[in-house]
Amino acid sequence: MRKRYIRRMGMLGLLLCLLLLSCGGAATGTEGTGSTQETSGTEESRTEEGLILTENGKSTYRIVYREGASGTEMRAVNALRDRLKQSGAAVETRDDFLPRGETADAGTHEILIGETNRAATGTVLQTLGEREFCARAVGNALVVVGKTEALTVRAAEKLTALLAPDSTGCIRFTPDMAFLDTAPDALRVSFLGDSITTYEGYSDNGSVNATLPQNPTWYGKSKLDVSQTWWYRVTGAMGWELCVNNSYSGGRVSNAYSYETRAKNLHTAEGQQPDVILIYYGINDYNNMVPLATFRDAYSAMLDAIRAAYPEAEIYCATLIPILCTDHGRNTTLTANGAGVALAEFNRVIGTLAGAKNANVIDFAAAIGAEQYRYTYDNIHPNAEGMKRMSEAALEILREDFASPEQMNERKAETK
Repeated sequence: MRKRYIRRMGMLGLLLCLLLLSCGGAATGTEGTGSTQETSGTEESRTEEGLILTENGKSTYRIVYREGASGTEMRAVNALRDRLKQSGAAVETRDDFLPRGETADAGTHEILIGETNRAATGTVLQTLGEREFCARAVGNALVVVGKTEALTVRAAEKLTALLAPDSTGCIRFTPDMAFLDTAPDALRVSFLGDSITTYEGYSDNGSVNATLPQNPTWYGKSKLDVSQTWWYRVTGAMGWELCVNNSYSGGRVSNAYSYETRAKNLHTAEGQQPDVILIYYGINDYNNMVPLATFRDAYSAMLDAIRAAYPEAEIYCATLIPILCTDHGRNTTLTANGAGVALAEFNRVIGTLAGAKNANVIDFAAAIGAEQYRYTYDNIHPNAEGMKRMSEAALEILREDFASPEQMNERKAETK
């Protein structure tokens, strides 16, 4: 009888130990979805209170972002670093580059921002819906990511706002801080321009708008990937949806077809209208020595047509970037065309008309200046680096106007 009792007690003890061990590997919680995660970290980095990001003025963590991260992503990274620094800890920031054949140490403590090459990032990304962004712990890693660059920035900004030193001076990522959020419906953006904004399959796609098949293109896969174009980068970085790209290689503002037809066809075949319209148009007028007064009248008519067709849209007019071109003997320079008219005069017209007609200005000329022509295929059409510079200049302006989820919601409500 006593032996049976001892055996039973021994079995109960073994079961209790196994139960305790299984509880010790349970998750500390996720972002309100009811799911759990397994821990795989050391006790000093992950406890029942979550991840210890900084302690006693030190940190075992580093912030890792994707190689080639945009300026917008880097601002979010730096803001997070500065928040952690409030505890007195100096936190390293670096990209996710790994030498060939090397893999990230699973035991390394990392805060992963955006679509990094780390396995933990891939695991989390697979769980996200189209408009979702989150921050959650995976082992020792803190993964901060969204389905788009804009949503990743939003996730990083929300995390930064949540983190603060506690009464002991530590900064922790606790289970209740984990989140999984869904962004509101994306704003729709349309583009109107010339060859610099064209791309095969986009600006000539008749299924999007009936006028597009007539549009010749300059860019395609033989030049660069569509994801490298300035307009596509802006669309993705802002978390917007492309409505229509009605750009025409060789197009001039002063051609009546531009302001009588194309300016009124920035909506889809299904009738979806743009919330935002970006215009980069006029360099062919300048290069072909269209008289300034003619350009002014045509640009004015174009803005009037756009405003009449899309009264609720936010309109942005971009100033023209200097080019170098010898075209039919006209010898355009960085500062003046073959007729001796300064590019600054064309840009002054754009800025003046935008202000008079309740549109906004993206001053590419001031932001990029005469350097842009260096990053081209032919002194006119930007290459991948030139496109990146254009997109970053545009985003500097657009993020000021659409700086927060609240402002995005307000814009969306205004355009309904």
